Amino acid sequence: VFFPPHKMIKQLVLSIFCISFVIGVISARSRLGHLSPTAYPVHSTWMRDHYSKQEWSDSLQRFAKQGGLTVWQRGPLFYPRSVNDILLDFDFAWCVYPYAGHKDGVNCIDMVTANLKAKNITVANYITYNYQENYSNQIMVCPQFDIKIESSRIYWLLVLPHTTRSDPCSLSSGDVADVLLLHFNGVDSKELMLHTMDS
Repeated sequence: VFFPPHKMIKQLVLSIFCISFVIGVISARSRLGHLSPTAYPVHSTWMRDHYSKQEWSDSLQRFAKQGGLTVWQRGPLFYPRSVNDILLDFDFAWCVYPYAGHKDGVNCIDMVTANLKAKNITVANYITYNYQENYSNQIMVCPQFDIKIESSRIYWLLVLPHTTRSDPCSLSSGDVADVLLLHFNGVDSKELMLHTMDS
């Protein structure tokens, strides 16, 4: 492609100007960077779980110095699973209910299923939710159905109506329920994060 001489000169001048401008900006930022650090352009971020207040404190302070304002936490999905799948899951290996006449106790799935079967309630789904939070006993709103097991971890087995109803604890003979399984290993990363932010 042939360019007339006057256009080539204009293109050359424009190129030289652009290069000079970029070099000038880089030079200015290098001289002023130690005096006025540029805030990090992303004000929100996702952070992985931390398992001590010191870890959270270090990460949050570094992020705040860069201009960070918001920390996102990702929640896992609810997973419908088969009984065999849960029994083979390492996270539920110690979900065992101490039971008279059983040396090694009864696994929690059999326990909650037997309790519901005795009330003529059918289980439609077993669902796991792995978020490692310290839900406490307040999550057990139906004590006649819900089970808590404390072993090497804390387990909650919550019985939920399979269909929406105003009173979740009003299950009776002939009804269908879902069983939600939760577990906690002793360190709540989200709780540590909130306490660190408040301190």
